[in-house]
Amino acid sequence: MALAKILIKFIRISYQAYRKIFAVVLFRCLVYAAQAFYIAMFVSLVIKSLESGLPEDGLTGIALWILAGTGIYLLKRLSDYLYETAQDWMEERLDHLIFDKICRMPYEYLENPYYLDLVKRAEFCIKEEGCIDSVFRRGFGLIQNVFVLVSISGILIHFDMPLFIILICAAALNVIFYIIFVHIEQDYFEKTVEIDRKYVYYLETLLSKEYGKDYRFYTVGKLLLGKFGGFSDKLTLYFDRYQKKTILIQSLVETVKYVGMAGIYFSVFKKVMKQKLTVSSFSFYASLGITFLNTVSECTQNVMRFYMFLKYAEPMIELMELKEEISDGTLELGNIETLEFRNVTFAYPNSSAAVLKSVSFAIHKGEKISVVGLNGAGKTTIVKLLCRLYQPDEGEILVNSRPINNYQYSSYIAQISTLFQDFRLFAVSVEENTADGKAGGQDILEILRKVNLKDKVEALPQGAKSIYSKVYDEDGIEFSGGEEQKLALARMLNKQSSLKILDEPTSAMDPYAEAEFYKTFDELAGESMVIYISHRMSSSVLADRILVIENGTVADFDTHEKLLEKKGRYQELFNIQAEQYS
Repeated sequence: MALAKILIKFIRISYQAYRKIFAVVLFRCLVYAAQAFYIAMFVSLVIKSLESGLPEDGLTGIALWILAGTGIYLLKRLSDYLYETAQDWMEERLDHLIFDKICRMPYEYLENPYYLDLVKRAEFCIKEEGCIDSVFRRGFGLIQNVFVLVSISGILIHFDMPLFIILICAAALNVIFYIIFVHIEQDYFEKTVEIDRKYVYYLETLLSKEYGKDYRFYTVGKLLLGKFGGFSDKLTLYFDRYQKKTILIQSLVETVKYVGMAGIYFSVFKKVMKQKLTVSSFSFYASLGITFLNTVSECTQNVMRFYMFLKYAEPMIELMELKEEISDGTLELGNIETLEFRNVTFAYPNSSAAVLKSVSFAIHKGEKISVVGLNGAGKTTIVKLLCRLYQPDEGEILVNSRPINNYQYSSYIAQISTLFQDFRLFAVSVEENTADGKAGGQDILEILRKVNLKDKVEALPQGAKSIYSKVYDEDGIEFSGGEEQKLALARMLNKQSSLKILDEPTSAMDPYAEAEFYKTFDELAGESMVIYISHRMSSSVLADRILVIENGTVADFDTHEKLLEKKGRYQELFNIQAEQYS
């Protein structure tokens, strides 16, 4: 992507995130530019006041110098405070934008390694490399540098052209050395960024309590520790090489700097002696020359780093430009009365094998359907398509006789509540985990009562206000796997929806708890349309009809009793489990 395009897109994203930062950085730029002139001008003013021989003039000059210095210092502190605050706001707003983007982009991206890596690289750019801060700091610093250089150049050319040529030569050498330094730094970054991500992954994994039991019973902990050590050694080796090259270049830069300063003092001294100028003039022009040299060096750094960090920001820009959620319709969906799959065929991205092949079936309001089949048959894929996480390759899915993409996404999702096998609870209160943004209080306790968790929750030190998990709160509470599933079920029931989907909801429950779960849910579901997906057959007995999926096709769709009579795949699966339970 061309640098100009990256810059335009970066500015647009930054403006969208926090527009006030532009005014803050401009103010900071002007304050720092004023400081450069203050150093040269007011030192000269003080010396000139002292040269007059009048004590009052000297005192006046010193007083002015102190007042001006104090004023600029206060302005600098103010500009720094405003800038740091704006950066915090910018980073927080960007986090919100990225989270919102991830929620809006097609779900298939979240199962694609390229896009998962893109998200990581975008976060790495913002958090670890500080790209946003660096681009703003270097960009507006560059504007400040140009303003100072143009102003000083005019004065120095008028004062002494040979001096100006000396400065240009010294500055050119600095530019060359800094270009070499930037290439060294880019090479270091390119070689270590991937290693660093893996290093962080292994570090976080080794420190995670989730894997603590596995580390104690298997040698995987030592394996990961060995890989972690390998990446650590590589990073140390690359950093050592980088440091040696950096020290050499910085030494050359410092040498050129001091040679340039010597040339400045020598040239200004000759000019002052020749024209019999005052000491204050010597101080003024020498200070301007040194300021020019330092500003050129700083300007070069700003240009190079501006380019470098802008390139580092590409993953963030690419992420923010990804297409968002699948096409949104215009119709508002009320209750789901009918649901139909019509000749639906689907293969996952980057795969040629179809998971579903011409699947057709229909469900009506109030029906409870159980979807059964072997692993990989396509059961969960049906749910993903129904939830608009993916789009069918062929055929269509109809709700109330209309294609599901004709409905507004928000109103469509509002009518679906799910309980997946890999559901998540969060480090917030039990009430907040259940309420899902709705009102708590007695309503939540009533829902918890329905799933047989009310007594358990009321017995907690803070009741429903108790924080779930010890991740952020040492007083946080922990539930068993079955209790967690009941809490997730309570959250599901709290959402007033006309279609309820349960994908392996009882995997952590014993047979008694499982039977109780399905009985309770069957009573609570009311007139809602329900789809059960389970390897166990407990849900099938309660279902009105069973959809049997085999090799991505509908093998049968009938009642429990009739499927047993047919003596097909369903009867085989049911009898195998019945024998295991008996």
